[in-house]
Amino acid sequence: MGGAVSFFFLIISIVMTVVRPISGRFFDRLGHKVIIIPAVISGMIGLFLLAITTGAFTLLLAAVF
Repeated sequence: MGGAVSFFFLIISIVMTVVRPISGRFFDRLGHKVIIIPAVISGMIGLFLLAITTGAFTLLLAAVF
């Protein structure tokens, strides 16, 4: 699992690069509630997966959330 840690940060950066322009458009059109609520839920799922991770797959899935 030690080698997957570097992929964890790679996946986080890729997901952030893809999501930020999309979320910016939604924020401009629909307001902050449309962005904040799914972001909080996604963050909670990601932190939960990170807390219970025992393998590389769960670690990388947590990076996606």
